[in-house]
Amino acid sequence: MIDRFADCVFIGFKAEQLKNLPLLSKKAPLEYWNLQKMSYYQFIRRLKAKVPPANENVSKHNYSVEKEDKQFGIGITKEEYEKLSWGILFPNYYDYNFYHFTFCLYEFKDFFLTPDILVTNIGIQWFPRDKNDAYMQLWFEDELLEIINSGFHNFYEKYHQTFSRIIIDYSQISKWSQEDWRIYMSFNLYRDFHTYKTERHLLTWQKEFVDSMTIFEMLLTAEENEQTEIGYRLKKRFGLLLGKQFPDYATVLSKAYKFRSEFVHGSIFVGLKKRTKVGDDEASGIANLTFSKEVLYISTEIQRYLRYLVFMYAVLYEEMIKTSSDFKDVISALEAGLLDDFTKKKIQKIVSKTIRWLPE
Repeated sequence: MIDRFADCVFIGFKAEQLKNLPLLSKKAPLEYWNLQKMSYYQFIRRLKAKVPPANENVSKHNYSVEKEDKQFGIGITKEEYEKLSWGILFPNYYDYNFYHFTFCLYEFKDFFLTPDILVTNIGIQWFPRDKNDAYMQLWFEDELLEIINSGFHNFYEKYHQTFSRIIIDYSQISKWSQEDWRIYMSFNLYRDFHTYKTERHLLTWQKEFVDSMTIFEMLLTAEENEQTEIGYRLKKRFGLLLGKQFPDYATVLSKAYKFRSEFVHGSIFVGLKKRTKVGDDEASGIANLTFSKEVLYISTEIQRYLRYLVFMYAVLYEEMIKTSSDFKDVISALEAGLLDDFTKKKIQKIVSKTIRWLPE
C-alpha cells in the first residue's frame, strides 16, 4: 500500500523514440518526463527530490541498484532504465493511486496504461507483464502529445475525486451508500474492457455484450420491482442522459441487447451448429462464426456509450444526489426527468457542461 504521506507518485513506461517531447512538461498538477533526454543519474536524483524515500535504507537499496544486487523487482539498473521512455509525476491523493490515475486517463481518452514502474516513498517497483500487455507498451509520440496538450491535467484536477470510487477507501467504506457501491462496481467492470481489445477469440464478442449490458442494467434499471420491459426503460433513461450525443442509441442498444440475449439464452449455439463446417478447428476460424461487421460496429459503439455513461452517472451522483435530498438515487432523478421539464433541463445542463471535458 502506498504511504499517504508521500506527496507524489511516479509511473514510467516504455514507448517508441520520443523526438518532440521536452525533457520536462509541467502541466499542474502533473509533470511529464522524457526519460530519453534524462540520464540515469539525473533520473534518480530527480525522483528522490520529487518522491522522497521513506528512510535511508530505502534510499540506498530501492532506487539505483546494480544488476547483481537486484531482487524482487525492486530498484532500477542502468540497463533497465534505457528501456524506459517517459513517465508522469502526479499527486498522491489516494491509496493505490496509480490504479486510480490510469483509470482517469482511460476515461479521458480511452487509452489504457499499465505502468512498467511505480515509484513511491518505498522506492522503485517493477510491474510484471504478460503477453496480453504487450500492446500497452507501444505508445506513439503523437498520442502522448495529444494527451499532454488536450487538457488531461485540468480534467484530472477537476474530476479525480469523482473517480475515487474506482478504489475502496477502507477508512470510509462503512459510510458508503448503495450508489457508492454501484459506481464502484460499474467503474471496475468498465475498466476491464481494455482486455477485449487483445482477446478476440471464440465468444469474446458475446462475453463483451454480456458485460456491457450488465453495466447498463446496473446503472439504469437496478432495484426495480418491475422486471418487464427492462430494455425499454433502459433506452428511455439513456436517451434522456446521452441521447443528444448518441442519436442512434435506440438501435445500438437494441442490437447489443439482442446479441447478449442470444448468448445468455442459448440461441447463438443453434446458429453455431448450423454454420460450423468440417475443418473449423482453428481458434480464428471458430471465432469468425461469432463475428460480423455489425457485431464489430455495435461493439465499438457500446464501448463509447459506456465510457460516457459511467462518467455521467458518477457526476450526477455528485451534483444531484449527494448535495440534495430531492432524489434518493440517479435512477429516480432520471425517471423524474422523463416526466417534468425542470428536472430534465437540470440533468441535461449538467451533462452538457461535463461532456466538454471529454475529447473524442
